[in-house]
Amino acid sequence: MLLSVLLLAGCGAPQGDESTAVSTQAVGTVVTQQSPTVLSIQARAAAPRALSMQATLAPRIAPKPRKKAANKNVQTGVASWYGRRFHGRKTASGERYDMRAMTAAHRTLPFGTRVRVSVGDRSVEVCINDRGPFSGRRIIDLSKAAAKELDMVKAGLKQVRLEVLGRKGRRCRQ
Repeated sequence: MLLSVLLLAGCGAPQGDESTAVSTQAVGTVVTQQSPTVLSIQARAAAPRALSMQATLAPRIAPKPRKKAANKNVQTGVASWYGRRFHGRKTASGERYDMRAMTAAHRTLPFGTRVRVSVGDRSVEVCINDRGPFSGRRIIDLSKAAAKELDMVKAGLKQVRLEVLGRKGRRCRQ
């Protein structure tokens, strides 16, 4: 019905007059070259109907059910280790890094947090005393001693499981 009204509105123009030529480009769209008032009337008339058609034709998508909160005390991901190059330097906690100690760096866990790191049937307990890793999608940087216990010194990277055990205090060595 709207299409016929719009087409009739264009037919009211004198036939040989090029200043108000009418052309149809798509279904229901009438464009005049020098008649902005006709265009604005047509756009206003067509817009609500087009929006209501879209609303009725759009499929309804039910919201996804929320997943249960993941256990914040357990993480899985890739671990790496760091050693000689940082040995003796200050860590983010202020302690000196000792590659022979059972320590680790984690991005978010508080300093002094005890963590069990497991690879298959091997596991080791470390204390968080530094920030990192800042490379890729790694979740923890282990000291060389911890990496040696997990048999990952040669490989450099391993898939691990972290389990937060609790806090020892602000510092790992007391």
